[in-house]
Amino acid sequence: MQDKPLFARIVESLLSFIGSTELIAHNSGFDLGFLDTQLGELGHPALSARCPVTDTLQLAKRLYPGQKNTLDALVKRVPVAKRDRTYHGALLDAQILADVYLAMTGGQVKLDIQGQGGQSQQAHRRITGRQPRFGKLDAAGQAAHDAYLADMKQPVWLAGNAAEQ
Repeated sequence: MQDKPLFARIVESLLSFIGSTELIAHNSGFDLGFLDTQLGELGHPALSARCPVTDTLQLAKRLYPGQKNTLDALVKRVPVAKRDRTYHGALLDAQILADVYLAMTGGQVKLDIQGQGGQSQQAHRRITGRQPRFGKLDAAGQAAHDAYLADMKQPVWLAGNAAEQ
């Protein structure tokens, strides 16, 4: 971590990236506790004050009461692709969590970022109790998004496409 920037140096970029979008995390209290402490030390409000947070652990406890609801247990329980968990890392956990969340919220098999999937919206509403939110970027927001993507080395969502090209 010696070659990584301090949180104070990237906090504004992180908060700008997150904006007010919904965060989805497994056992969010654990991770948000660390982030909120750092944010507070830098004079920023907690993330949960900035945006809605969906905790997939709480969701799993409602769906599977009395059962083990770790991410690994959910991978065995819900219909998602099994992945090698020899190496434990944040990116792999995020990919697995995305699959598990989609499976738990109605069996949807892909993210419907355009807001067209009525069935997945109904499942989201039924499971989380909230209407899904879909926003539109203005020209400045689109330009910032495009610049952010241009800086990324290998976006995970393009990893599968490289082999197909």
